[in-house]
Amino acid sequence: MEKSIRTSVNNGINCKVNIIIGFPGETHREILQTLWFSVRLAAVGTHDLSVSPFSPYPGSELFRQLHPDGGTRGLSDQFFFGLAAYTDITKTVSCSEHVGDRMLGVYRIAGMLLFYAAQ
Repeated sequence: MEKSIRTSVNNGINCKVNIIIGFPGETHREILQTLWFSVRLAAVGTHDLSVSPFSPYPGSELFRQLHPDGGTRGLSDQFFFGLAAYTDITKTVSCSEHVGDRMLGVYRIAGMLLFYAAQ
């Protein structure tokens, strides 16, 4: 990926990277590795970066794994509004049993700060 982005940037293509963290089973160490990867992407010329939390969408395999009952008890307007709130860092929800909601929000902010500081 680094090579592709470097080549694209060298050819005048504007590159943006979207990173998703907070997957089921993801650990602090894995998230830190992802954030370090975003710093390396900044060094090769990536123009922009967003760090978003994983949100399992109804009907997806991961949603079925996280909600064995089909999620029907939790599917409400509030649930769907929450899916659209991924841009609000104060409403970050982690699907990882290893990383809490608040810490995932901190990682999101840290990831963007690290990326833009490295540019």
